Amino acid sequence: MVKRLLIAGIMIAQAGALCHAQSTVDYNKIIVPGSGANLNAEERLVQIAWRNYPENEALWHELQAAEAEVRIQRWSWLNQIYAQGNLNEFTINPDKAGGTANFWPRYNVGVNVPLGKFISIPNETRKAKEAYRIRELDINKQKLYIRRTVLGLYTQYNSLLEIYKIEKSASDDADGVFRIDEQKFKNGEISLEKYNNAQDYRNAKKLKEIMAENDMKQIKFQLEELIGMRLEEALN
Repeated sequence: MVKRLLIAGIMIAQAGALCHAQSTVDYNKIIVPGSGANLNAEERLVQIAWRNYPENEALWHELQAAEAEVRIQRWSWLNQIYAQGNLNEFTINPDKAGGTANFWPRYNVGVNVPLGKFISIPNETRKAKEAYRIRELDINKQKLYIRRTVLGLYTQYNSLLEIYKIEKSASDDADGVFRIDEQKFKNGEISLEKYNNAQDYRNAKKLKEIMAENDMKQIKFQLEELIGMRLEEALN
């Protein structure tokens, strides 16, 4: 039993050390700051997506709210300070009151701090700081997500664009061959079967072109959703 407790204690300590370990990620390399004028296309798209994607701004506002909560909790002990006055006709104008009564002190200022506040206030402040740190980590996580998603989509887009170009070229060639065969058929130079085969081949190539174009555009639209603008505008 003692051995198990020792092992459990070591595991908990290691987990705690891991949770509080400083990150070795340079997030200025994940989202490059500054102007994107001298960046390559990939880094520029990542930067634009980080600047334009609405969810990123929402996370920033959550971070600001968490920072405000830290300040509120840090100064919450001021809520325990009170001031009260002993104001009436005797304290305001004792001469006119005939000096028949004196009420002292006229003003009371004090601090009323329940003992539990010495525990709750620091803990609430610590809790607010931890919530703030979580928001910071959410932003860093979002930076990693934006970079991975943008670069992945841009790589897919370039691959599908090349596939589309190949399929379009093959489709154009098939269309050219079909037009020659169509004229030959009209002239009675080829049979109906050969004409139909040429037409089927052209249609099959055209279908591949359409599918390739659709695949390419779907990825392009996903990328444009992240960067908040047309891809052509972002790359110019």
